[in-house]
Amino acid sequence: MKKLISLVFLLSLTLLSNGLFAHAKMVTSIPANNASYDTPIAAIELSFKAPSRLIKLSLKTDTNQKIALNFKPSSQAKSQFSIALPNLDKGTYTLEWTILGSDGHKMKSKVRFKQL
Repeated sequence: MKKLISLVFLLSLTLLSNGLFAHAKMVTSIPANNASYDTPIAAIELSFKAPSRLIKLSLKTDTNQKIALNFKPSSQAKSQFSIALPNLDKGTYTLEWTILGSDGHKMKSKVRFKQL
């Protein structure tokens, strides 16, 4: 009987901890990492597995010049974000973002892409 109770306890703890430590993983991004685009990209599209708040977003050229974006940190958690993108000159760009997951963890990521 003790073994059964211990087993049920461990199983419950495992299932509970998976939910507690779940992070909002990236599902897709446009632009995609290491992608090259020969037509202009109209918008940045970020999709996450779980609702999150997009709290920081920046776009820079390969010479570290910032590109102005019409971005405001989100006050509501969402799984998908779309931010208009200005016309980009030919070149290599780095898009960086920070999200705040429902578990309170900040997660940073970035993609590099080329506009041909």
